[in-house]
Amino acid sequence: IAELDRTHAEAKDIKRKLRRVLQNAGADTDLSARVVRFALHSFSRMGLMSMEASVNQLLSKSLASEVDVSQRSGYLRMHPLFGWVGQAFPDVFMKLCSAFRLLIFAD
Repeated sequence: IAELDRTHAEAKDIKRKLRRVLQNAGADTDLSARVVRFALHSFSRMGLMSMEASVNQLLSKSLASEVDVSQRSGYLRMHPLFGWVGQAFPDVFMKLCSAFRLLIFAD
């Protein structure tokens, strides 16, 4: 429950900061609503796609790399080169999966 409260508070803080910036910039209501909606969507997706730093520190490097592979390999294997690397060189593929950063883009 404490984790949910913290997440909700962070989302409210993001929304408040964005509204203040957009209001000071003179953005219209429609644009402000779209920006806030996307930011909150990105915030929730990032929470689903990444582990908390405190949890990640509890894992060994190899176990954290395996988690990265399970999360990211589907996206990388779409490309034939990465698919081949994943089959031929699993250790290299694991390092590739760990090297990428998570980014959220507009739909």
